[in-house]
Amino acid sequence: MGFDAYVDVAKHAGLREADALLEALARLEGEPGEIADTLRRHHLIRLVRGVLPEERLRARLRPELVGALSTRRPVGRVPVGTLLRTFDEVRQALDAAGVPILVLKGFTFAERLYGGLERRPQHDVDVLVRPRDFRRATALLAGLGFARYDRDLHSLTVQRGAIQVDVHRHLRWAPAFAIDEDAVWGTAVAVPIDGIAVPTLSDEYAVVALVLAAFEDVGQGMAKLKQLLDLHLLLRELDAATDWAGFFTRRAGENLLGVAVNVLALVTTLFDADTELPRLSGALAPHRARTALVHRERVLALVSAPAKHPANLAWFARVYPGSLLHYLVWFWWGGFPANLRRLGPAWLGEQLAVVYRSSRGERS
Repeated sequence: MGFDAYVDVAKHAGLREADALLEALARLEGEPGEIADTLRRHHLIRLVRGVLPEERLRARLRPELVGALSTRRPVGRVPVGTLLRTFDEVRQALDAAGVPILVLKGFTFAERLYGGLERRPQHDVDVLVRPRDFRRATALLAGLGFARYDRDLHSLTVQRGAIQVDVHRHLRWAPAFAIDEDAVWGTAVAVPIDGIAVPTLSDEYAVVALVLAAFEDVGQGMAKLKQLLDLHLLLRELDAATDWAGFFTRRAGENLLGVAVNVLALVTTLFDADTELPRLSGALAPHRARTALVHRERVLALVSAPAKHPANLAWFARVYPGSLLHYLVWFWWGGFPANLRRLGPAWLGEQLAVVYRSSRGERS
């Protein structure tokens, strides 16, 4: 059964299908500790525990696996309610200073897609500010007691106690992307959660944000099933009322058509969801020539691959909508000086291999 069974665990946990989830867990093969570690790595431990009480696990699963699951701490140590109240504190402080803020994923997905705040694993708060407000936002957070913790190409992480906030200035950014920032902010909505108004992305840009995150993470061999499950559950909710042809037309204007087509096709294939998503499947059909992966076993291999696997890097290179050389230079410089540790014959050979494999233009 292999990784297929982990996909079934994710899907049935997300849909809260207890009997099917229990059978999927029973089909997992391998050493119990490795199974538990894989479930944790894909952020599935909390989802499983939220659907199945321990007595049901003990009645159906081998004792060694139940024991291994019980010893793995779920991702997210801070109660989600605490994270929600922290977000509200941050939002009020930034609003008072004239800095608008949107929450990404998190609370809105937990309530809408999983049936409650505590059901969806969450270990930090992801927020979006306009690029022009980024420095002011981080300064205001410092005034609230948050200290700089980490940074990457897309966000700055600040921390106060055990609570981390990731501050993004773009949904995702790369040299070839042309995301309509005015549309992102102009279509934003406010969602009431536990009496708190939570400004967040429109449905369309929530899909775009998940697509871009999945594109990068799958392409780097760092995908999490929970992340892909978020997108699958959102697509299930939106499919019947969405004009996917119009969605793809707007993504073409943002130079994201190939990325959107490939990620949505990957998720549909991964969760075997053609019949669940008939409108999306029909809209994807005319774009089949753009799809780099057409076989489910290759999709499973990419999602389960280790970090920086050559096949994942090659998939990313094939789908990326601009100059790969330009992207690599940008990516390398954006990680300076930490990337100096990678520089050497092996790293250079890996990058050249990616360029070569992507240039062959094969579908798999």
